[in-house]
Amino acid sequence: MPLIRPSITDGTAPLVPHDPLPLWRVTNEEVTLGLPGLGAVTVDVDGITTNAPDDLLRQQTWSRLGLWATGQWYALHGYLVLPGATVARDTEATAIVGASRAGSSVTAVQLTRHGYSIVSDGFTIITGEGIAVSHTPHAAIDSFVAENLFPDMPNTARASGAQRTNIIAPGHGDAPLRSFVLLREKAGLEHIQVHQINDWTAAIFRNRIVSPVLQAPTPPTSLLARMADLPAWTVTRSYPESMDDAKHFAPPALALRIDQVLRGGE
Repeated sequence: MPLIRPSITDGTAPLVPHDPLPLWRVTNEEVTLGLPGLGAVTVDVDGITTNAPDDLLRQQTWSRLGLWATGQWYALHGYLVLPGATVARDTEATAIVGASRAGSSVTAVQLTRHGYSIVSDGFTIITGEGIAVSHTPHAAIDSFVAENLFPDMPNTARASGAQRTNIIAPGHGDAPLRSFVLLREKAGLEHIQVHQINDWTAAIFRNRIVSPVLQAPTPPTSLLARMADLPAWTVTRSYPESMDDAKHFAPPALALRIDQVLRGGE
């Protein structure tokens, strides 16, 4: 069954006034998020509208907020939407889930060096049949990290407020979701630690992208039944105290540990 896609339209509106906080407006039918000095995006059941004074500012607004708005729209339509990235190997997908800046995208790109391909970046859309949907044919990561970890991979500059680079990594089509990794950071660790998660459903729902007003319907029972059987791990790490410790905590080590677990090493 083909994935439904949101209608994305352009609107004209003044810039969001300068203010210490973003514009956040909600009703029973829609939610709007805007950035001071830029435009705003509005999500409702029909689609997404990007509002700004001109085309250039609309493009800049979409670059900053489009991913968030798209994830909200899919969640509203009953899909399970997880923050992070998804990779696949041998036609089976693994979701790398984590909060913003947890390292999901960098880890996904690093996993391509171990034979994986990227299904999606930014967020993962999961259908009622347990299929991770392919979208976003690149991974957006910090420009400094891109220069130092992936100088050999093609890339393009990302038009956003932060110094971000789009890495053009090997891509993969839709794939059945077979496993899940939750990235966390915890102080005081000496090495990366991998722990199995026994309650997959609880872990998933703690990491959903859901609008606080436009609540998504409950995912189909068949999806939850599939997820209850999926192998799942949480990979816990900490920042190194010195560069000598970096080999235990940097993305290459993290990707290696995930690969070892997925291949049955632990």
